[in-house]
Amino acid sequence: MMKPDQISVRLNGEALEVARGSSLDALLASRNIAADSMASARNGEFVARSARSACLLADGDEITLFMPIVGG
Repeated sequence: MMKPDQISVRLNGEALEVARGSSLDALLASRNIAADSMASARNGEFVARSARSACLLADGDEITLFMPIVGG
């Protein structure tokens, strides 16, 4: 059973419980994910690395991490 101060999110399909008010940055840090090498999206919308600390998670959010494709 989820605690009242936690929310449920999915990270690449894995269900997780995180503290209410957590940022995307905090989620990645708590999972020891090398966030500098990953691109991220919340509910299908791209989140820039510089915006992750201001991106507060909400109950039911779907977070996707992926390797960015670069080149020309």
